[in-house]
This record gives sequence, structure tokens and C-alpha cells, in this order.
Amino acid sequence: MIDLKKEIARKFIHFLGLGYIPAYFLFGKEDLVLILITVFCLVCLIEFFRIKYGILAGLCREHERKAVGAHLYFGLAIIIVTLALPRDACFVALSTSIIGDGIAGIIKKICSKNVATVFLFICSIIFIFLLNLASLEAAIFAVFIASIVERIEKIWGFYVNDNLTVPIAAGFTYYLVKYIFFPYQ
Repeated sequence: MIDLKKEIARKFIHFLGLGYIPAYFLFGKEDLVLILITVFCLVCLIEFFRIKYGILAGLCREHERKAVGAHLYFGLAIIIVTLALPRDACFVALSTSIIGDGIAGIIKKICSKNVATVFLFICSIIFIFLLNLASLEAAIFAVFIASIVERIEKIWGFYVNDNLTVPIAAGFTYYLVKYIFFPYQ
């Protein structure tokens, strides 16, 4: 039960990333990129002190105590997605990563990884649909691909962090489906 409470506390911080959506509308793409890069640099500095001196260690998972935290991978992914993709693709990437993967992380503490993957897919699609953030057809395919990518733990013996791969997979898949494969729908 303590692991579940700790995971919920971590995910509360995770869900604060939803501020990206109103920030995108408020500041626009160019200014948001500058804000994201500035925040990323500040977080890198804090991360250095966290690893070196154990600051904020209570919010980290055991494997992150002396390594780079998942939030840096996520921050890098969101910067890449924001720089490279249109707004709706960014929103799909963010929704899948924050809502879908966030809820899936909590579900993993209660049920199996398979159930968590289903929750990632369903919660992401519901959120995208309710907020009317993007083309639902393209989003369904993108979130499906991101759900598969989320299950990949290693490639060629290297650990793959889903906080980097899920938003990139969701955003770029959405872009390919909506703007390249079916641009007139």
C-alpha cells in the first residue's frame, strides 16, 4: 500500500505537466519552446544536485536514486515533439504520456502490466476525445502504437525509458497518419 501511495504522489507531480496545453495556447509554439528549454536546463541543474547529494530522493524510484530521473527523459521528449510537430500532434504525445502512462503507472501497482497497457490506451483516447485535442482517428492509431512502445523495456540490451519513447512514438505516429498518409481526411 505504501508503494501505491508513493506512486500516486509521484503521478500527482506527473499530472502537473498538463499545464503544457494551456501554455501552448497562451504563449504559442516558439515561446513555449524557449520556456521548455529553460525549465529543462534548470531541472538538469537540480538533477545534478539530486544525484550528488540525495535531494528529493523520496520522490524517486529506487533505480533512479543514482541515475537520471524519468522527468528528464520526458522533458527532452516534449522539447523534441514541440520543436518538430504541429500542435495537435504535440497534444496527442503529451496526453498519451501524462494521462495514459500516468494512470497506467498507478494501475501497474494494483494489476498486471497488460491491464495497465489497456488503461494507457483507453485513458489517453478518452482524454483526447473529451478535450477535442486532435483527430480521433489518427489519435487512436498513434496511441495504439505508443501503447506497444510502452511495453518495450530493452533494445539490443539497452534499457529504453518509456518517458522518452512514448511521447515521441505517439506524436510522430499521429503526424504520419494525419499529415502524411491521410492528409485530406
